[in-house]
Amino acid sequence: MSKEYITAHGTVPEAELMQCIAEYQSDRTNAYAVWTNRFACAGQFDGSDLAHLQEVRIFCEEREFRARRSGDAFLWRVIDDEAFRTALAGEPDAFLGKYENRIFDESHCLDIDKKETQGTAYTTTGGGHYTLPEEGLETVQLRNYLDYDEDGIVQVTDFRLVGFRKGV
Repeated sequence: MSKEYITAHGTVPEAELMQCIAEYQSDRTNAYAVWTNRFACAGQFDGSDLAHLQEVRIFCEEREFRARRSGDAFLWRVIDDEAFRTALAGEPDAFLGKYENRIFDESHCLDIDKKETQGTAYTTTGGGHYTLPEEGLETVQLRNYLDYDEDGIVQVTDFRLVGFRKGV
């Protein structure tokens, strides 16, 4: 399987994670973070409670930085769609060289109790709580990255967050 969509990857100690994130975080990105006892999504990741952080994704329409805990360090990778398109241009197989044949976008409705949700603090229909970067968001956009085995059977090899939308 090829993973041309991964443009950079590595390992970073917990103490240096925020420097790594700073390379990818901007006013155009969102941050999704998972700790041992909660998760949240905001416009920026502020580096709070790194000792309990399990995963963080810094994402926008064009790319995603993802880091996940592995002991005292974080394994990280970057998916950049423009770089992926460029890499596919050199693919000798015409089908595999088409970006549209290597991704599959999905839109998932968020579980929202509209009576209980206040601002960016969302409440689920079951009573759970989470935050999002702005009010009125209703769906999360995902991009799946596809590869094909020797028999032409497709499989999802990775996915990333693309963004949130208002409306279904």
